[in-house]
Amino acid sequence: MTRALVLFASAILAFDGVAVIVLGVLAHRPLFVVMGIVVSAAAVVTLVSWSRHQARLEQIRREHADLKDELHALDTFIQRR
Repeated sequence: MTRALVLFASAILAFDGVAVIVLGVLAHRPLFVVMGIVVSAAAVVTLVSWSRHQARLEQIRREHADLKDELHALDTFIQRR
């Protein structure tokens, strides 16, 4: 997924959440307000999980590079023997 897609999805969720909250307030429906808060929270969770996902991917890339270097060093050691 790209960053633009995640931002777009979060913006849509946030807009929907705010719209449902406003509708709930105007219609005097507390359940709509609660549902709007939940949808708005989903927008925040989407952004947080995306950033955690990116951090984890970067960690995996670093570990992969380290393993590749270690494998190269072992190959070099075996060929010298």
